[in-house]
Amino acid sequence: MNEFLELAWKHLAEQGKVDKQFCRVTDDLWRRFSPEEIKNQHPELLCAIFYRSLGWSVIPISKGEKRPLVKWKEFQDRLPSFPEIMGWFLHPRWQDPGIGLVLGPISGVFAIDVDGTEAHQVLQERSTVQPFVVRSISGSRKPHRYHLLYSHPPIETNAKFTPWHKQLEFRGNKGLVVLPPSLHQSGHRYIWDCELELLTKPLPPLPLEILKALSEKRNFTKPPVPVQQDWNEDDLSLDDLLLLPCLTQNTQYFLYGMYAYGSGWNTRLFNAACDLCGCGIPFSNAADALLEAAKPVSSTDREIALRTIESAYGEPRLPGKTYCKNRQEIDL
Repeated sequence: MNEFLELAWKHLAEQGKVDKQFCRVTDDLWRRFSPEEIKNQHPELLCAIFYRSLGWSVIPISKGEKRPLVKWKEFQDRLPSFPEIMGWFLHPRWQDPGIGLVLGPISGVFAIDVDGTEAHQVLQERSTVQPFVVRSISGSRKPHRYHLLYSHPPIETNAKFTPWHKQLEFRGNKGLVVLPPSLHQSGHRYIWDCELELLTKPLPPLPLEILKALSEKRNFTKPPVPVQQDWNEDDLSLDDLLLLPCLTQNTQYFLYGMYAYGSGWNTRLFNAACDLCGCGIPFSNAADALLEAAKPVSSTDREIALRTIESAYGEPRLPGKTYCKNRQEIDL
């Protein structure tokens, strides 16, 4: 845990140098406690402030339990302030409170909760879990009990969804998971089991197989956006685009950002743009969504990507088609 506390302290110190408001908010903490006192006596407070600096909505939970110590409904829609966090984790009646992470769009975090060997095996068999995923180990220390954290997808999610196994939970909007270094009722702490630097970087997108499972549930419970050829540019959000029934699965995955850094991204971009064009999506909507999904790493790449989209929109297209280098249409 010491390594994690050092990372949290370093991150907060660096952020304070560039964020004056953050520096003012936490200045009282630095005056009241030395670095060693915070690390030794108030590690949960230090970590809660660190998580909040990442843009995560965190709340105090009972020591050794998952029960929130505050009314937390409002923190499903707004981030707690730093003074609120300091008041919670220095509360004289709450000894060593744990840290709960409120999942969903408010934090931009989606979690996979694996609770046992069977659930672990199902996840390994049905999904491609990347090695760079942010992973925490349960304080129970029982085999195959852990959380995987991903960026929250741009579709509606539920607090709990178990399509593959009852002990394999997909936790989304308004869900709650326990974060390290909270104490488990066993007496052990939750710990991070990944490269700690990953915590300060953007979380990876969900594996395709899990996104598909979530999308199928969404499409079953909510009618898809109908196809039309006269979209108003104000009508469409990324969420709407992902639900267009005329889009191919590859285009949906591209819009979700799954192909951003892989090989052949420009060809995939061209075909996704053709698909959107065929569905009658205005160029400005398509360009904004596709550029965000392509994530060009330089201004040159961005110019190339924009020219590719312009090329796709340069002539009439049909939805559900892909194109060879000679621009011939073939069915997907």
